Amino acid sequence: MNFQTLQKVEDSDFYLGLAFRTAKERAEAMRLLKARSKEAKSKKLEMLKLAAVRKSLHDRLTAILKAFPSVDSLPPLYNELIKISLDYGDLKQSLGALNWAVGQIDRIHGQHATQLKQAVHISQMNAVRKAFYGRVSSIMKQISGPLKYLEHSRRVMKAFPNIKTSLFTVALVGYPNVGKSSLLQALTTAKPEVKDYPFTTKNINLGYMNMPEIRVQLVDVPGTFDRSFEEMNNIEKQSMLVLKHASHALVFVYDGSETCGYALSEQKALHARVTRLFKGTIITVQTKCDLPGKSIKAMQVSVKSKEGLKQLKDEIVGLAHKHEAQSKYKDYKHGDNPVK
Repeated sequence: MNFQTLQKVEDSDFYLGLAFRTAKERAEAMRLLKARSKEAKSKKLEMLKLAAVRKSLHDRLTAILKAFPSVDSLPPLYNELIKISLDYGDLKQSLGALNWAVGQIDRIHGQHATQLKQAVHISQMNAVRKAFYGRVSSIMKQISGPLKYLEHSRRVMKAFPNIKTSLFTVALVGYPNVGKSSLLQALTTAKPEVKDYPFTTKNINLGYMNMPEIRVQLVDVPGTFDRSFEEMNNIEKQSMLVLKHASHALVFVYDGSETCGYALSEQKALHARVTRLFKGTIITVQTKCDLPGKSIKAMQVSVKSKEGLKQLKDEIVGLAHKHEAQSKYKDYKHGDNPVK
C-alpha cells in the first residue's frame, strides 16, 4: 500500500472558495448565451451556478473518500499501523462525515434546482441561489473538523513505509551502526543514509534484489525490541509490525569489531530477544569482518572487501525460491492451477 499518493486535504473554506469561483467563471463564460427574455437567461445562469457548485464540492469530497483506503480491507501490517498511529474511531467518523456532506449537498441541490425552475422573477432566482450557497456553506463548516483530521491522518500515513506485502521480504535486524544500512545498499539498489555514528536509521529503509527469476524485498528495521509494545516509539512499533506481518525471514547482523558502540554480549541478548519474537528462518551474519575483533559462529561478511556478500545473497534468493515453491504447492492443493 502506497500512502505517498494521498493528496493534501484542504480546509472547508478552500473547497467553498473554489466551488464559488468555478460557478462564477462558468456563468461569465455563458453571459452571451441567447434567451427569449432576461428572466429566462437569468434562470439558465443561476442553474449553471448551482450545478457548478454542487459538482465541484461533490467531486472533491468524493475524491478524498476514494483516496483514503478502507482500513478493514488493508493487509494486517497496514491495518495495525493505522490503528496504532491514529484514532481509528475518529478516522472512520471523519470519512463518514464527508460521505454525509456529499449526500446533503446533492439533496439540497435538487431542492433548490426545483425552486429555481419554479421562480418567475429575477429577484426570486437570486434569492434561491443565495439560499443554496448559504446551506452549502453551513454543511461545509460542519465538516471543518473532519477535514482537518483527515489531513492529519494523511500526514501520518505518508510516513508509513511503502512495503509490498506481496513480495518475499527479508528484514535486516541488529543494533544501530552494525552495518545494516550498508548491507542494504550492497545487496540492493537502495541508497540509505550511511554514517559512522549510532542511530542513523530513524525510519524504515527498503531495497529490492531484482533477479531475472524472482524479486526480493529487503527491509532495514531499527529497534532493539527491549521493551513492551506499548512503551515503544512509533518507529519501533512499525519495526515490530514489519517483523510480525511482513517478514518471511530475517538477517540478524552482528558487529564483532564492536565499533558500533555495543558489546558483543548486548548484541547476543538482542539476538535472543529477536529469536523469541520471530519463529521463521534467521540468517546470522557478522559484518565488518575486515576489522579486528571478536569472532562468532556466523556468516562472515564485509561490505568493504565484498567478502561473503555473494553467499548471503545466494542464501536469501534460495529462501525466496523455496517460499515461492511452497506457495504454488498450497495453491495447487486448494484447487488453483499454479501454471497460468
